[in-house]
Amino acid sequence: MGKTIIGLLVIAVVAVAAYFYFQAPDEPAPVAEQVEEAPAAAEEAVESATEQAEEATDAVEEAVESVTEQAEEAVENATEQAQDAVDAVTEQAEGVADAVTEGAQEAVEAVTGQAEEAADAAGDAFSVDGFDFDAVKGAIDNSDLGTIEKTTLGAALEGARDNPDLLRDVLGRVREALGQ
Repeated sequence: MGKTIIGLLVIAVVAVAAYFYFQAPDEPAPVAEQVEEAPAAAEEAVESATEQAEEATDAVEEAVESVTEQAEEAVENATEQAQDAVDAVTEQAEGVADAVTEGAQEAVEAVTGQAEEAADAAGDAFSVDGFDFDAVKGAIDNSDLGTIEKTTLGAALEGARDNPDLLRDVLGRVREALGQ
C-alpha cells in the first residue's frame, strides 16, 4: 500500500502542477500589449506636460501683468503726491511773498509818512510862523557844516530870535546852508 500512496501522491502533484501551468497567463502577451500601449502613454505624458507648461506660462504672464500694473499705479500715485507737494509749497511761497511785499509796502508808506511829517515839522520850524528855536538850532548842530559856519548861523539865529523881520532872513540863510 505504501507504493500505491506514493504513486497517487506523485500523480496528484503532477496534476496540480499541470493545472497551474495551463492556468498561468502567457507572459509574452502582456509585454506585447505594454509595448503597443507605450507610444500612446508617452503621447499622453507629452500632452499633459505641454498643458502644464502652458498653464505655468499663463500664470507667469498674469503675474507679470499684475506686477506691471501695480508698479504703474505706484509710479502714478508717487507722481501725483509729488505734484501735490509742489503745488502746496508753491502756494505757501506765494503767500509768503505776498505777505512780505505787503509788509514792505506798509513799511515804505509809514517811513514816507514819517519823513513827510518831519519835513512838514521842520518846514514849520524854519518858518517865521512855526519857528522852533530848539529844532532849528538842533538841525544846525547836527549838520555837516563846518564849526565856524555852525557858530555863525547859531549866533545869527539867537540875535534874530525875537525880531520877525530879521528872523525871516536868518531862517532863509539856515535853509540855504542846510540844503533845504
